[in-house]
Amino acid sequence: MSWNIQGAAAKGVPLLLKDITSRHSVSCLALLETRVSTKKMPLILKSTGFDDFFVVEEEGFSGGIWILWKKQWGQVDIISSHRQFVHTRISPKDGPSLQVTFVYGSPNCTVRDILWRELRRLASQISGPWLVAGDFNSYLSASNKLGGGPPNLSSMNKFRDCLDACSLSDLEFKGPPFTWEGRGVKERIDWALSNDNWLLSFPEATILHLPRLKSDHKPILIKLGGGQRDASQRPFRFLAAWLTHADFPRLVEEACPAKPRFNPHELAG
Repeated sequence: MSWNIQGAAAKGVPLLLKDITSRHSVSCLALLETRVSTKKMPLILKSTGFDDFFVVEEEGFSGGIWILWKKQWGQVDIISSHRQFVHTRISPKDGPSLQVTFVYGSPNCTVRDILWRELRRLASQISGPWLVAGDFNSYLSASNKLGGGPPNLSSMNKFRDCLDACSLSDLEFKGPPFTWEGRGVKERIDWALSNDNWLLSFPEATILHLPRLKSDHKPILIKLGGGQRDASQRPFRFLAAWLTHADFPRLVEEACPAKPRFNPHELAG
């Protein structure tokens, strides 16, 4: 689970974390924008039932990323870390390993450019299943924002360009469409994204936007499901965005030369 908690040691938060992680059987938890010293970590661990952790310290009252996990569930190895992300390799005892990057994107667009650059660097080194989840402080389209001023087109384009360069796709979710709200504005800025290898390895995975509690962000719950299937059982997945690529019709015709000429407008309809 990934959650921008906005203060991990605030009154009632440790008990709330214990309740929500127990109710949803959370084995690995990323807390973002913790805004508290790691001196409070023993209290959080004792209160929630997690027994190991990794921390990216907050700077003043800004930022902070905590990764907590239960050893009996599996191993979490920290590959690299940065003020805006923690990149890990997670090896559950009863399923395939995967790489997960937990993100806290800076609210500052210029600083957030560093995150996009770092994600591109990580993508160039990854070949297996990869999940990227957290608070990106950015949205992909105008439909991800309700209320307030006009959408930030520059921020949207940079986010989209990063996902294209990293071959990451937005995962389908269940729950309310917006993950953050404040001062009459609602936005979807908390995301779970993955590469194709992750989709193939975890075809039964589900993403849930949980109810908003204490924080102005909703927790994002990632349920891996039944794990890896045989290749013959993997479901066919089609991304509508493929239809917009200029080479898509030619690629289909080359793959299926005996078929009638491909018309993407028929499929889109």
